Amino acid sequence: MRKLLIFLSFAMGLTTMASAQSVEVQNAYRDWNKGKLDKALTSIEKASTYESTMADPKTWLYRGGIFYDIAISPIPAFQALNPNPLQESYLSYQKAYTLDTKKKYTEDLAPRMQAVGELFFNRGVKSFEKGSKMTDNPAGAKKEYYAAVEGFEASIKINETFNKVDTLAMYNTAFVSQLAGDNNKAAQYYQKLLKLGYNKPNIYVSLSNVYKSIGDTNMALRLASDGRNLYHNNLDLIITETNIYLAKKNLPKAKENLYEAMRMDSTNPTIYFAVGTLWDSTGNFKEAENAYKKAIKVKPDYFDAVYNLGLLYFNTGVNIFKAADALTDMDLYAKEKVKYEALWKQAIPYLEDAAKLEPNYTPTYFALKQIYARLSMPEQRKIVEEKLNALDKK
Repeated sequence: MRKLLIFLSFAMGLTTMASAQSVEVQNAYRDWNKGKLDKALTSIEKASTYESTMADPKTWLYRGGIFYDIAISPIPAFQALNPNPLQESYLSYQKAYTLDTKKKYTEDLAPRMQAVGELFFNRGVKSFEKGSKMTDNPAGAKKEYYAAVEGFEASIKINETFNKVDTLAMYNTAFVSQLAGDNNKAAQYYQKLLKLGYNKPNIYVSLSNVYKSIGDTNMALRLASDGRNLYHNNLDLIITETNIYLAKKNLPKAKENLYEAMRMDSTNPTIYFAVGTLWDSTGNFKEAENAYKKAIKVKPDYFDAVYNLGLLYFNTGVNIFKAADALTDMDLYAKEKVKYEALWKQAIPYLEDAAKLEPNYTPTYFALKQIYARLSMPEQRKIVEEKLNALDKK
């Protein structure tokens, strides 16, 4: 009889202990509803370690909710309760989902987890925006971009739990990874989007540029061409493909694409500039001059075109000067001198305009300094030298 009483007493003790442990879940729920997040957290953390409640999906459902409210709380004391409450909320809901084999809490879990996903996504957007403003702090920007990627990827995983595909988060992950220099991750997500049928022109452009940046011009060209097969007249794809042809020194194909682009959009200064640089690189002075002038006509403040045209005149003049310097026939030299000096004089207004458009770009001043010296313009040369000295002290 004594042994029976001992066994009964032990069983009653276990029941009492389990009941006490269950009370922690109830306390957590009560304090959570009252907004006492610190007390609710203390109780739910105890419950998550007790054998009788740690396998109960309700424990983790409550824990996820408590941590979510901590994550969105404006109260500093609650914010200090955990360094990453949103992540804890996500992990808790994930555990509740795993333990809920009878799907008793699915209706509660689905919207709660999606709310966590939305918050992760929004935080990703904020980190991206913060990073994009750090133009003078590349390391800081990169750190923010990585934080943004973490947020977007969390949103993707949460949606996958419920068999949903978050293509916007995938695109953002790829785009921001590309900005952060993580080309492997960028390529991974761009490829996923293509496999999902999200084959928009910008995906082909971005993925092609990723491969071009890591030196795989063959894959870059293949993707750009695949995009063009689907979107024949997309200007971004034409330019992307053209840049790859230029990188591969395939000038005939690059020329063919650029002239097609010019026919499609005669108001795009970037196209004219690209044509100008193509002809410039092949030594075709007249075609390069004509293209740069068209770019400037469309966009008078287009620094690259203004600077390149000024440099085209200057460099062409320098080449004539070097050839003339070897001449012994003074009459012939005099004729060549007229040519190179005329070109240098043509260069001056464009280079001076370029200096106004980009006041801190030193190569412009170096070119002007040489022209002023060669054309005996001491006052203008002195001004340029003072500007260079000022920039050198910055």
